[in-house]
Amino acid sequence: YNWLANSGLIFGDKVPYGVNPGYLNTAGTLPIMNFAVGIEVLGGLGVIIMYYLHYLKEVSRDAV
Repeated sequence: YNWLANSGLIFGDKVPYGVNPGYLNTAGTLPIMNFAVGIEVLGGLGVIIMYYLHYLKEVSRDAV
């Protein structure tokens, strides 16, 4: 049961019949979940880049 649908709040706009004129509030929580996944992926890539930079620092120190 979707308790957010047609609740009248930010997620409660009814979807018009026919072509959607671009109302973003009709998507429900999907944009919020997409944003959360994007932040998680960005954090994971940041950790990978930090490991690469740490490894390159160790390799360059050992070469000297």
